[in-house]
Parts: sequence; structure tokens; C-alpha cells
Amino acid sequence: YKREIAGNETFDKAARCFELMFSTGKGCFIGGKCGVGKTLFCKIAANVFACDRFVRLGEPTHLNYFTSDDHFQNLKDGSVFLDDIGAERKINEYGIIREAVGEFITAYHSRWAGDTSTSVRLFANTNLTGEEFVQRYSQRVWSRICDLCVVWNMKGDDKRKVDVV
Repeated sequence: YKREIAGNETFDKAARCFELMFSTGKGCFIGGKCGVGKTLFCKIAANVFACDRFVRLGEPTHLNYFTSDDHFQNLKDGSVFLDDIGAERKINEYGIIREAVGEFITAYHSRWAGDTSTSVRLFANTNLTGEEFVQRYSQRVWSRICDLCVVWNMKGDDKRKVDVV
């Protein structure tokens, strides 16, 4: 995570986030606007901590991870990176609307919360504000995120460059 790209303040906060992840055994939950570097940071952190389960929530096929018992159990049994929480559709099962990602976070928390003997961690990011997150998933799910992760609201401008022809 280069200082020239991230900027001094973001680079310093990224270093602090890593420090806290190492010292607490937690993963990270990064919020912020589009293009500030949330996915890049989470990918780096997930790689450092040997996370091998990556779910890009904006892709409809990835919701299968939350509707199939085998996939759900596989995700729950190790470190996982949930990219772009809030971009996924709600699941409609015969008229019953479910927030499968919120259900997964609750189950993941039940499995790993307080277990300092393992290196299993949750890495996640979102464009939702804290209030939007709580409205969509509930205060309970937010509380579990805070227990599992170092939380950082990444600030800054969109760092993606546009090539105009």
C-alpha cells in the first residue's frame, strides 16, 4: 500500500489498522466512498493473513455461497473476504425475503468470536454508511462486525483515473 498512492493520512491509518489486526487477531471492515482504496486494502490484508475465500458480492452468482449449505459451511470454516457488502441482492425464497449476508455474518460470529487460538479472520468492505448498514442488516449484525473486525471509515477522493478520448 504505497504512501504516494494512498496519501500520508491514509497510509498512516492503514499501518495502524494492520497493527491492530496483528495485536487483536481481528480482520478488517472498511467503509467509504467508491474509489478510495477499500478493496485494494482488504485484498492486501487478506493476502497477508492467508485468506483464501473471496466473495465479490456484486456478482449474482456469488450469492450461491449463502444459499447452498455446503458453500455456506465452507465459507464459515475459514478466513473470508466479503467484497462490497450492500451490492448484493436480497434473496427471495418463495416470498420470504432474506438478507443472507447478514445471516452469514451472524453465523460466522457465532463460530469464531472470542476464539484467539485461531488465525481465522473476516475481511469486508462497503460503500454503505454506518447508518445505511444498520438499516439494511440490523444493529445486531453491526455489533458482530465490530467484534470480529478492526473498523475503519476510509476517507478521500476517488483515486481511479478516467481516460477521456
